[in-house]
Amino acid sequence: MKIFKRDIWKLYYTIVVLSLIFFFIISYALWNQKISAYKDRQETYAISTAYYIENLFSQYETILDIVGKNILNHNLTPQQEKKMLDQMLLLNPTLAGVGLFKPDGTPYLATSNIDVKKIPNLLQTKKTREGFLDALESDRMVVGRTYYLEALKSLVIPIRKALYDKKGDVVAVIASGISLSKKNQFIHSLLGANKIFILRDKDNYLQFYDFEEYLYRKPVGKRALADIFQIMEQVYAKPLRELKNSEAVISVTCTSYITGKLSYSSYKYIKRYKEWIVVTTPLTIIRAEYLNQELILLAIYILILFIIYYLIGVIDRNEMQKQRTLKEQAIRDSLTSLYNRYYIEEKIKNFKSKYTLFFIDLDGFKSINDSFGHEYGDKVLQIIAARLMSLAKKEEHRDIIRYSGDEFILITEFMSDDSIGVCAKGILHAISGEFVIDEFKFVLGASIGVARYPYDGKNFDEVKRYADLAMYKAKEMKNSFVIFHEAIKEKYLRSAMMERELKMALSRGEISMVYQPQVYIDGKIYGVEALVRWNNETLGFVPPDEFIAIAEITGLIKDIGRFIISKVLEDVYEIQQAAKKEFHLSINISAKQFSQHDFLSCIIGKVTASQIKTELISLEITETVFIEDKKHVIAILEDIKKQGMKISLDDFGTGYSSMNILRNLPIDELKIDKSFIDDIVEEKDTRQIVHSIIIIAKSLGLQVVAEGVENMEQKEILESFGCDIYQGYLFAKPMKKEELVEKLIKNKGIFLSTLKNSMLNFEI
Repeated sequence: MKIFKRDIWKLYYTIVVLSLIFFFIISYALWNQKISAYKDRQETYAISTAYYIENLFSQYETILDIVGKNILNHNLTPQQEKKMLDQMLLLNPTLAGVGLFKPDGTPYLATSNIDVKKIPNLLQTKKTREGFLDALESDRMVVGRTYYLEALKSLVIPIRKALYDKKGDVVAVIASGISLSKKNQFIHSLLGANKIFILRDKDNYLQFYDFEEYLYRKPVGKRALADIFQIMEQVYAKPLRELKNSEAVISVTCTSYITGKLSYSSYKYIKRYKEWIVVTTPLTIIRAEYLNQELILLAIYILILFIIYYLIGVIDRNEMQKQRTLKEQAIRDSLTSLYNRYYIEEKIKNFKSKYTLFFIDLDGFKSINDSFGHEYGDKVLQIIAARLMSLAKKEEHRDIIRYSGDEFILITEFMSDDSIGVCAKGILHAISGEFVIDEFKFVLGASIGVARYPYDGKNFDEVKRYADLAMYKAKEMKNSFVIFHEAIKEKYLRSAMMERELKMALSRGEISMVYQPQVYIDGKIYGVEALVRWNNETLGFVPPDEFIAIAEITGLIKDIGRFIISKVLEDVYEIQQAAKKEFHLSINISAKQFSQHDFLSCIIGKVTASQIKTELISLEITETVFIEDKKHVIAILEDIKKQGMKISLDDFGTGYSSMNILRNLPIDELKIDKSFIDDIVEEKDTRQIVHSIIIIAKSLGLQVVAEGVENMEQKEILESFGCDIYQGYLFAKPMKKEELVEKLIKNKGIFLSTLKNSMLNFEI
């Protein structure tokens, strides 16, 4: 318990440390996310504002150019020129006024809202001189320095464009100013985007920031701008000239040259008009938003740590009580309250007294879970547990154990066979009684295997294993019991030995093939069926139905199946070449082979690689292949038929669906099982069944093969029914490759017996 306390608090401190690291990671990611959000927003503002400003200036440049050329080219009187300027102002209310200036800077004409006498000479005024000179030397519109125009009582962004005569000499300068009045919609659109301002690149004067006149009197400090430009070059690893030419948005953290505060700013350069569009947000605002979210995150973090601390405290205080409860629950099944497998480990395995073990497995329980759900299945198990407990209470020294899902174990004192019979019948009677749950009624059975200690096994595991084997024997009869005996053990041991030996059968070369001819009514060969054989040094000859079943259970069927296909294709090609005769080949395919994901590609690949014509190959299957996934199997069969191969349904009449299955299956051939042929002479009912099978097969266009034909009477009856192909000892036994070659050459492909009864002692 002390170790538990130490470990659980160590876990808590580990959680604190790891969660703190996680908290810092989340905080860092949150800060980056916040910066990224501002970056995206500011860059969007910068791009849209730059686009708007550039288009606005271009629009005014076009207007100035058109009005100026109209004045020059139409020899207008001063009154007409003034009227044209007034009309321009009327159409563009964002302009503060329009005037014409001589090349020496003297104003000589202005719109009606300006007294031309109050306009100073632009070349003689310090704040306008440089911009006016730029206009005289440029063929483009020049955006001048923002200044306060006394004549309009307003801040204006001056725009000027030189007017040239036909000789290319400047005859006048048309000038205007974009009003920075609060009524200007352009200004309101900029104010709507938080903290946007425009900076002249030429002289570092603000082009626009606010309505305060003092902001425009002197330029921004060169040192402050130089620091910002240096940061830009470091962040983007490019010289400032290249950044300007690209006109890309540049976002950096720097000290604002307006507010003097550390800010996050986005810059967009307009190359045509040499203007910087700047969108900036003080880091204090970003930090405030971040801290609000960070405080929420911190509160959640502290709350979670407190809850964990509280829970661990509760766990620590209650652990002793829980341990006591768990010890009791450890040996009890939570659903039925019966003893469980842990109880066996703790109590029964070391039990030395003689006892009898009943291994009980329910019959049909799975269908309840599948059809009605586990809720009803659990209720049935609870009722069964109560009935078994009721039986156990009638006798002393009996334990009931729920071993697994629907398996129970009853352990009682050592019993004679007669007493075992009485007890087993009592269990069967109790379980087979009707179960009524809600509106549903269920009827179950049970299969019981019985073994005794130390009579049958030396320890609990052996006794339980032998009882399990006996139970599987009882499963063959359903709702019955079987007492373990040596024959069951011998069969189990033989199966175990067979499994062990089968794993090495291929490497030892113990698996071989024989071929039994299939003939027409006149004895001419139609084809051969490939039959697998296993001869083992320890087990001797093992029938195919025995070892194929084990191969399917253990998964060895994959390697054995591939060996059979390869070997048969190789042998039959050699036989055909040696006998100089082509004939059909039938290969048996196990049901389990169809569940292999690469079965189709494997069989097609091997057949394609062989030199046997695909139309001469038939794959024999049984109805059992359709039990698990009929659609999947049919799809594979259809793909096989597309390759030209045929499908033969083997052992017909012994499966689960018989006649009904024929309608929708992609088969070409039907093989009547030997069990029908054996009784066809003596039993009239069997003859009628065989006759019906052949009639139905013919109506479906199927070829019929009768296997196990051993005498002339059977042959004659089948012939009268219209059977197509015959296979059996009457014509030929299964033969090795060399013997088959010899018979084909010697008999010229004819296998026909004239014996009345050809039941010969051929080895299988």
